[in-house]
Amino acid sequence: STALKTGEIVLVQELNPEIEKAIQQRFPNAQHISNAAVIIDAMVKKTRFEETPHILVDVESSFSELYVIQKGQLLLLTQFETATSEDILFHIANACDQLKLDLSKSHLLLTGCVEIGDHTYKLLKNYAPNLRMHFGFTFSKMAKELSTVKKQEFMSLLNQYACVS
Repeated sequence: STALKTGEIVLVQELNPEIEKAIQQRFPNAQHISNAAVIIDAMVKKTRFEETPHILVDVESSFSELYVIQKGQLLLLTQFETATSEDILFHIANACDQLKLDLSKSHLLLTGCVEIGDHTYKLLKNYAPNLRMHFGFTFSKMAKELSTVKKQEFMSLLNQYACVS
């Protein structure tokens, strides 16, 4: 691609620091955007005219990431360890308390290791009636070596490979 030849590439995948350094040396104009930045940018654009806060929780097996966005502004981004569904609820409630938001009136979006109807979903639904599942970041069915790679990460890798080959 012309962009690759001129060094105007954008990396949308978190990389090993050694690889990132090598790319920066070879392509000084390259920009690196983490996956979180892509999610934040999409949420900010989606909510820029909305008064109601949006809380996105990406639940993994041992940790979760929480994004709070209102009126197109990122209010909070945090990562926390979780062992139980109650841990997730605690951190969401704590974030709402800090930001003086009413969880029952906020839009809560869940993604990751949560299924509709499981314990975490039912627990959060009691406190957040505006709970929705976000399936855009679910896992792909891929070879065993790639089984922990999320779809957006896989697509980023695929795009980067297509640009280089």
